[in-house]
Amino acid sequence: GYKDGSVLYSRIIDVIKFARKFICVENITWTQSFAKLTWSRISDLVITHFLSEAVPDEASKLIGFQDVIRSTTEFENTLRGMMFISPDRKDGKLTQFVDDVEVHFAVRKRNEILVKARYILVQYDYKNPLASDDHGDSVVDLLFQPEKCFISKSALQLMKLVHGALKCRMLVCRPQESQRSFAMLLGMPCSCIRLLCQFS
Repeated sequence: GYKDGSVLYSRIIDVIKFARKFICVENITWTQSFAKLTWSRISDLVITHFLSEAVPDEASKLIGFQDVIRSTTEFENTLRGMMFISPDRKDGKLTQFVDDVEVHFAVRKRNEILVKARYILVQYDYKNPLASDDHGDSVVDLLFQPEKCFISKSALQLMKLVHGALKCRMLVCRPQESQRSFAMLLGMPCSCIRLLCQFS
């Protein structure tokens, strides 16, 4: 992989410098016209094949994404200095993407959890694990006492998924972070519960 992206960005800059010198002959107008024809495609490819893959799959790894944010910001600032993209950040697609890393992480996590939830429900198991001495997770014990209600093994697994999603939200969505990521991660338990209702 490209780790923080600095090697990839350096190679792209070399290609753009070559085009600016030998194709656009250092003409600013030609360079900007060349950028209009190519930048949208270049940025889409970088997002698809690098940045999307670099989004962490665990909340604890989000701090490591700061290196990608830094190198991406430096890359677009270099392109602005070359007059390849506009100085007003309008063309800063890559920076916009990395600034929303919490949102992209939440989307990935939501999809992963929903896949697990669907699998649990398709493999529906009506055994009551709480009838044994092993009560599992204490949080679930507080919600489902065996002498008060019946809870199947599948429903218990689903509740653990919900609990994990809520813990993940607490790790990712600090008060100053994006409200969209908060909403997406908070919506995961609701989606799991809707799935449970559909299969009940």
